[in-house]
Amino acid sequence: MHRLPILLGALLLSCCAAEAEVLTMRCTNPRPYLATYNEDARTFVESAPEATASYTILSVENTKRTLTVTGLTVNGGPTFKATFRPQKKIELFADNKLFQTDRCR
Repeated sequence: MHRLPILLGALLLSCCAAEAEVLTMRCTNPRPYLATYNEDARTFVESAPEATASYTILSVENTKRTLTVTGLTVNGGPTFKATFRPQKKIELFADNKLFQTDRCR
C-alpha cells in the first residue's frame, strides 16, 4: 500500500523529465558541412564528406531565446562560436578578432 505514492512519483518524474536535444545546422564555407551539438553528451562535432572533427566546449548559453556554444577547434586552431538560436551561424575568432562567419540553416 505504501508503494503507490512512490510509483506515482516515479511515473511523474519519468513522464515529465526534459529530454536532451541534439541540434544540427548545415553550414557552408566554402564547402557544406554539418554542425551538431548534443546537450546531454556536451559534444560539438563538425562533419564534412572529407573529415569529421570534435571540438572542446568552453561554454554554453541556453535561454529561451538564445543557444550559443563556444569552444576550441583542433590543433591550436581558432575559437568557435556556434549560434543555433535566434539565427544560425558559426563565427571563428583568432587573436581576439572575428575572421570568419559561416552561414548556416
